[in-house]
Amino acid sequence: MRIEEYEFPDDLYYDNHHGWLRVEGNVATQGLTDLGQRLAKKLIFVDLPRLGRAISRGDTLVSVESHKWVGRLPAMISGTVIAANNELEWSADLVNTSPYEAGWLAKLELTNPAELEGLMRSQDPKFAEFVRTEIEKHKKVL
Repeated sequence: MRIEEYEFPDDLYYDNHHGWLRVEGNVATQGLTDLGQRLAKKLIFVDLPRLGRAISRGDTLVSVESHKWVGRLPAMISGTVIAANNELEWSADLVNTSPYEAGWLAKLELTNPAELEGLMRSQDPKFAEFVRTEIEKHKKVL
């Protein structure tokens, strides 16, 4: 689905921190949305999570840095970190150039799939309203 000039694949879950989540079985891959990466600008560093780390929903999953911004991205769901995108150590800007594919951040083995109920889908009117509000709020940056 497109909302204005930003792409939001229909098969993903979304949160209000510009994160996306792809769920395949009991594994969730988390990344930063197209709008989120544009707000952050060109990323120069991603501090990846440690493999085997148990994380709760809302805890910091990764820290990211651009030339003008440093931020922490929370885990969208509770789980155990089973993979981190090590390519980002050399090319953090993969998040910018391929936010939904090569620029993924980490993979978690889910410990509480019921938490998915608290996330948004692209088809949800509440999500479209959130995105449009964010675009308006940050239009000077975008």
